[in-house]
Amino acid sequence: MLLECVVRDLEVWESSGQWIFSAYSPWRGKPNVTGFTDLSPEEMRLGYYNCRANNDIQSYMAAVQQLAEQWKNRVRQVKAFYASKKMALLSQLRNVVAQLCVPLDLEDCKPQALDCAVIV
Repeated sequence: MLLECVVRDLEVWESSGQWIFSAYSPWRGKPNVTGFTDLSPEEMRLGYYNCRANNDIQSYMAAVQQLAEQWKNRVRQVKAFYASKKMALLSQLRNVVAQLCVPLDLEDCKPQALDCAVIV
């Protein structure tokens, strides 16, 4: 499932130490996932040099911290979106199984007995 792939990519991105100020797309040549700021190290360095020339390093540090926090929040949002979609899908599947079992009067077929790992 695409959302699972995106979440795995984000988890690797979080834990690997990769550059966080980058755009993300699950497929090459497709639109990027919105909400991720794309800044190269050179752009960040230029921003630092400009702030340093104005004796305003604190503004640079605050801007970088804000960008990092925005990235963390966006990762959390994408993961939360995935979790809610997964739960909604599981709920729908349980309802379908329950509807199929009732007319057949199968005692062993209960939605609670479903193994979610098999469904997903």
